Amino acid sequence: MDVPVLDKELEREKFAIESIALFKLFSRFEYAMKRSEFIKRGSYDSADPDWKEFAQALGPDFFSRVQGNAAMRILINKPPSQLKFKQAVPPNPPEAEWATRTYTQDVEGLIESVKQVRNNLFHGDKGSPADVGRDSQLMGAAYAVLMEVLVWIEEDESRKRKFASFVDKITMPLMF
Repeated sequence: MDVPVLDKELEREKFAIESIALFKLFSRFEYAMKRSEFIKRGSYDSADPDWKEFAQALGPDFFSRVQGNAAMRILINKPPSQLKFKQAVPPNPPEAEWATRTYTQDVEGLIESVKQVRNNLFHGDKGSPADVGRDSQLMGAAYAVLMEVLVWIEEDESRKRKFASFVDKITMPLMF
């Protein structure tokens, strides 16, 4: 028996679980980055994660590795859109509009896509019934990339040394 209301509720619940999993992993990455060498000065002297430096440290070999992964390919071939400011002609007010991002060509672009998935989800405009399938794919791909970073580091002794302080912090038990 097909119950549309139940199907929609299950889909929303699955989306919520995926969202929480991505938030947890993403926040662990940012915590570890800010407690290791991947930190930069942000607005008002805040400690911000330096995702660009982190991506550069991963290097092109990491991008080559994930390019062939079907689960992550959506972040490369069809990266998440970005909500951009659109100046209007008076008397109309300014507004926001979705801008399509270009094909991801390197590890920095891949990491930007991961960040954009998180930002879109966290700041709203995601999870509408029309986009829930693509949003789930993007969240799954972002989660997979972050997990692959950890696997990739762990597989090689020189990478373990290079990312030692990051790994020490990301594996610390946290409260959630």
